Amino acid sequence: MHPILAAHLTDLLCLLASAGLYGCYHLFLQCRLRRDPFYTMQAYTELARKAWVASVMTGQKDLLAIQTLRNATMAATFLASTAIILAVGVLSMASQTGRLIQTWHVLTSIDTTAQSLFGFKLLLLVVNLFGAFFSFSMSVRLYNHLGFLINTPSDEAGRCQSMEFVALELNRAARHFHKGLRAYYFMMPLLFWLYGSAMLLLATAGMIAVMFWLDRTPRVRREARPRQADGERNHS
Repeated sequence: MHPILAAHLTDLLCLLASAGLYGCYHLFLQCRLRRDPFYTMQAYTELARKAWVASVMTGQKDLLAIQTLRNATMAATFLASTAIILAVGVLSMASQTGRLIQTWHVLTSIDTTAQSLFGFKLLLLVVNLFGAFFSFSMSVRLYNHLGFLINTPSDEAGRCQSMEFVALELNRAARHFHKGLRAYYFMMPLLFWLYGSAMLLLATAGMIAVMFWLDRTPRVRREARPRQADGERNHS
């Protein structure tokens, strides 16, 4: 084995384990969604966004549409700006890795890793933040497009196709926003990794527990949708 890999084998294995836990969690969500399409709030709100688009475009609620899209754009813009500022800050820290390692030893009294691995940790932080920036930027781009699409007049023949396309683009923007938030969440284990490989695994487990609590749709909402669908079938 290469000497560098042997020296940092524990850190690298913990990093792989952290990424594996993160991937297994999302695989678990996909499996649950196959049995229960409304298990996550993301799936539930996708349906809500489709209904919102239909309500706005058929009811001529132009002001409501613009205000809602403006709020979503402002949120994505703020988070994108924060991500790029943090990335630049981490890059400036990486340029002073040697001095930073000495300070880290004094402040934490923890046997931190060598300069090469410490720089690698900062590099992963930068890559993660740039991924968040890209996701939020794509979300802003799509929200700007939707401001024009949702108010575009269409004839009755093309209205259905137009609403489907607008709803598709709105959900695409929301998914990019969701990916950006996921990148923000994963930044926390990477930060704790600076304190040691064990902290990386503990922070990953804590992050997954928090995401599991946030992602699940409340049971009342999951049960309300099937009852509503059954009522509509009985009525018909």
